[in-house]
Amino acid sequence: MQQFLGIHRGYFTLIFAILLCLFFQLSNAPEGFPPLGWKLLGIALLMIVFWISEWVPFAVTALIPLLLFPTCGISNFKDAAAPYANPVIFLFLGGFLIAIALEKTELHKRIALNIIKRTGTSFTGVLFGFMLATALLSMWISNTATTVMMVAIAVPAIQMIFSKDENTAHRTRFATFLLLGIAYSSSIGGISTIIGTPPNAVLYGLLESTQGIELGFVQWMGYAFPIAIMMFFAVYLYFKSKLKTLNQREDSRTLKSMAVSPLKEMGKFSRAQKIVGSIFLLTVFLWFFRSLINDWLGAKFLDDTVIALLGGVLPFLIPVKFGTKSFIVKWEDTLHLPWNILLLFGGGLSLAAAMETTGLVSWAANWLVNSSGSSLILMSILLPLIMLFLTELMGNVALASLFLPLTIQISTILGVPVEYFAFPATIASSFAFMLPVSTPPNAIVYGLGYFSVRQMMRSGFWFNVIGIAIIVLYNLLYFFVFKSK
Repeated sequence: MQQFLGIHRGYFTLIFAILLCLFFQLSNAPEGFPPLGWKLLGIALLMIVFWISEWVPFAVTALIPLLLFPTCGISNFKDAAAPYANPVIFLFLGGFLIAIALEKTELHKRIALNIIKRTGTSFTGVLFGFMLATALLSMWISNTATTVMMVAIAVPAIQMIFSKDENTAHRTRFATFLLLGIAYSSSIGGISTIIGTPPNAVLYGLLESTQGIELGFVQWMGYAFPIAIMMFFAVYLYFKSKLKTLNQREDSRTLKSMAVSPLKEMGKFSRAQKIVGSIFLLTVFLWFFRSLINDWLGAKFLDDTVIALLGGVLPFLIPVKFGTKSFIVKWEDTLHLPWNILLLFGGGLSLAAAMETTGLVSWAANWLVNSSGSSLILMSILLPLIMLFLTELMGNVALASLFLPLTIQISTILGVPVEYFAFPATIASSFAFMLPVSTPPNAIVYGLGYFSVRQMMRSGFWFNVIGIAIIVLYNLLYFFVFKSK
C-alpha cells in the first residue's frame, strides 16, 4: 500500500510540475517582469520540483534545458548546449579520475588508517582521527566515497572497542558521535578545494563564464580552508564534550590495533600506490605553484583544468610494471565514475546562463535589494542563511546553479566584489547538517541505525547556526580587513 501511494505521489508530482511549467509558457508576464524570464521561471520551477522530489533522475532533469530552451524560445540549441562543455566539467572529470586511481590502489585507505593509528589512543582520539582522515580525504575525492570508506572502518572499530562491554547505551552514544563526526567532516573538508565538492565547481564555472574571473586553486583554498578548520574544530570540540561522560575501558594498545591490524594486512606500499601517490602529489604541487610556473615559462601553459586532466590521465598511461600493458587504471574502472554529476553541472550552468541572458537574475536581484533596503550587512547574513537552509531540502549543485547567479548580480548592484556574496553562499551550500536527505554522507551514517532523525536535527541545527556565524564574520574580516590592506 505504501509503495502504491508512493508511486501515485510521484505521478502527481510529475503532472503538477508539467502543468506549472505550461502555465508560465502560456500566460503573460506581469508588468515589469522580463517576458523570456517569465517563461524561464516556469522551466526553472519544473526542474526544481524534479530535483526536490527526486522522482526523475538528476541527470535526466539536467538535460531539460537542451529540450525546452529551444522549444520555448529561450535560446537556440547551440547556446543551451555550450555550458555542458564548460572547463569546470573537465576539471571535475580530472578530479574524479584521480579519485578512481586512489580508490583502486587503496591508497586513500592507507592514508586514513595511518592517521587513525597516530591519533586513536582514547575515545576522543579515535573521534579526532576519524574526523581528520575524513576531512583530509574529502578535499580530493567525493564525500560520498570518503564516507562509505570511513564507515566501513568505523563500524568494526565500534564493535572492537565495545567487544567486552554489554552496555549498549555506551556503544550507541559513542557510535552516534563518531558517525556524525565522519559525515560532518566529509562535508566540511570538501569546501576546502575547488574539486572537493560540486558547488565550488559551479562557482568556478559561473565566475569564468559570466564575469571573466579565473578562480585559482590557491585563491579558493586561501579563502575556504580557514573556514573549514574553524568548523572542523567546532564539531570536534562539541562531540568531544559529549564523549567525556564515557569511561575509558580500553588501553591505547587495543585502540591502536584497529588501525594497525588492517595496515599489517595491506603490507608495504605497492608499486601502484607509489605511482598514484607521486601523481597525486605532482597534481597538488602544480595546482599550488601554477602561477609561478607560468611566469617562469613566460606563457600560460597551465591552468587548473589542464592540471586536473593531467593527473587523471597519467594513471591510464603509466603501467604498474614497465614493459607490460598492466596500467594502473583501465577504462573499465570508469564505469562507476559519477557521469550524472557532470551532466548535472552542465544543466545547472545552462540554466544559470539563461537566467542571466533573459533578465531573470537582474529582476530578482533588484527585488531582493529593494526589499532589504540595500543593507550590505543584512544581505551578507541573509544570502548564506537562505542558501544553508534551502540546501537541507534540495541538492546543493542544483541550488548553487540557481542561487549563485543571484548573489553575483546583487554584488554588482551594491558595488562590492562579486566574490563578496558568492563565496560565503557557496560555502553555506555544503553546510547541511540537519537531515539525512540533505547530503549523501548524512544519509549513509543515518542508515546504520545508531541514532534518530531527531538526534541528527538537534546537533545539526546548532552546527548550522555556528556555521552561519563563522561564515558571516569571517567573510566580513576577509574582504574588509585582509583584502583591503
